[in-house]
Amino acid sequence: MPKATHERGDYYPKQIYYGEDEEEVMKFHEKYSNADVKPSGVAASSIGETQRTINDNIMALGKDMVERSHRQDEELSNLRAQVAGSQELAELKELVKNL
Repeated sequence: MPKATHERGDYYPKQIYYGEDEEEVMKFHEKYSNADVKPSGVAASSIGETQRTINDNIMALGKDMVERSHRQDEELSNLRAQVAGSQELAELKELVKNL
């Protein structure tokens, strides 16, 4: 059974890698575990464009929610005015009956 020769937890969950010697494990990490690689060229452009699209969509949704909220506030205000007007009308009718 091979022995644990290297433990890595910087960028990935802690895992124990088995190998013949430390040098073999380090070569494996150099080849496959380069977490500092950044996308470039078309990939970076595509990622940036996608992020901008996502941000634009989020902003549009936020604006829509604010507009919808304002419309609902106006509708609620109108309904309250109608209810108040109905109550006043009922009170006037009651006063007319009592005359």
